[in-house]
Amino acid sequence: QQCTVTRPGLAPMAAALAVELAIAVMHHPEGALAKADTEGDSAHASSALGLVPHQVRGYLHAFQQTLMRGPSFRQCTACSPIVREAWLREGDDFILKVCNEPSYLEDLTGLTEMHKETALAVAVWDEEGDNSGDDDF
Repeated sequence: QQCTVTRPGLAPMAAALAVELAIAVMHHPEGALAKADTEGDSAHASSALGLVPHQVRGYLHAFQQTLMRGPSFRQCTACSPIVREAWLREGDDFILKVCNEPSYLEDLTGLTEMHKETALAVAVWDEEGDNSGDDDF
């Protein structure tokens, strides 16, 4: 919310980049399986429309963009194998579940369980810290 107030031009810039990235992926010969381009030089582009990075990180304060490449996250609610398989298997019913059940993707991918485990680990860590009697913070 804050960035659209303090940086009103940021939302349209992000939207424009998202559209360009989506179109570049759609026109890439390997589609969504395209390898990430990170050279920053369109001469090395693997698509007729230019580079196809996995991520674009923007630094508005410096008017810079960095092309990123990273491994897929197995609990990703967009591209993890379990999400892709569910979508291929269930089609439109999958989309309806996603739209009608707010926690469906998190439950499906294991994010719900991961959040519970993280909260438990933090609680245990907090308890151990409380017993130390050291209140330097």
